[in-house]
Amino acid sequence: MNELIPQRVELFHPLLVHFPIALLLTGALARLLLLFVENRDFGKHLRWIFLWSWILGSLGMIAAYLSGEEAEHVVNRIICDPTITHDHADFALYSLCFTWAALSIAAVRLFLSRRLKDKIEKSVLRAPNGFRNLVRGFLLAEILAIAATVGLLVWTGHLGGKLVYEQGAGYLRTPNENCEDVEAGLPPAEENGSESSTQD
Repeated sequence: MNELIPQRVELFHPLLVHFPIALLLTGALARLLLLFVENRDFGKHLRWIFLWSWILGSLGMIAAYLSGEEAEHVVNRIICDPTITHDHADFALYSLCFTWAALSIAAVRLFLSRRLKDKIEKSVLRAPNGFRNLVRGFLLAEILAIAATVGLLVWTGHLGGKLVYEQGAGYLRTPNENCEDVEAGLPPAEENGSESSTQD
């Protein structure tokens, strides 16, 4: 029970996970600002910031998720409540799916927007309202997917914080000896000892 766990693969996950989170949040902020400055010169730079941040963040999310899957097997042998790791993994998967969904929708919307712009510039025919509405629909879907991604990332990070700061994942190297007390609804052993000493 008290043998040291030799593998420390769980340490790769926190090394990898923070970069895609930072990139995706940067991309989400750039996309939000684009709503207000789309047609200005600065909008062109924001568009590139959004696209590259979101592409790199989406790729990084794959590495973060896979490293988390590897870490889960080690962490579950140490912490008291493995259900948190399952919830953390589930919401990480939801975040990954919405990240790639947002990227796909953004790519389609960008393609349709350029087609709409070409039709307006060439003036061969006026862009029908149905086509304009289609572009607007993809824009709305893109914004909703980005907002959902950010919300899921925040909740996934919250669960990750609970794993580290409440369960000891990532820094405990031996199984948590206080798990039996926690499962019974008692405070950890150190607190029991300190309370008994104060009562004496």
